[in-house]
Amino acid sequence: MTTLDTSPAVPRDGRPSVVSAGPAEADDATCYRVISRAALFTTVVCTSMFVIMGGFIAFDQSVPQQYAELLQAQRAPGAYRVFSILDSFVWLGIGTTLIGLAALFRHRAPARGNRRRLLAPRMTILAVK
Repeated sequence: MTTLDTSPAVPRDGRPSVVSAGPAEADDATCYRVISRAALFTTVVCTSMFVIMGGFIAFDQSVPQQYAELLQAQRAPGAYRVFSILDSFVWLGIGTTLIGLAALFRHRAPARGNRRRLLAPRMTILAVK
């Protein structure tokens, strides 16, 4: 009767050896963390924008579409300012997500990663202006 030892090999000092991830895997973990947090931030801000738009800023169908936003800003200026600030935060969240994706694609697809890395900050800055 033969038995196979399937337990992992333990070094002579008694401590199990730890295999560490390389620098590329650690960098990818940071990118995944940034992407997930930026996406969550963008989702929360978008949801709060819908709540503000639906609860505090009413739509008026009696005026043309070109003037509806101005009329909403006149009726509830505080809510409209909060809505505008949150809109800027949405663009910042989208830009952060794109920058995180560019960093993630940097090793796998250099052309796409470089293009996103160059365009994401520009899109974010122009959207906030």
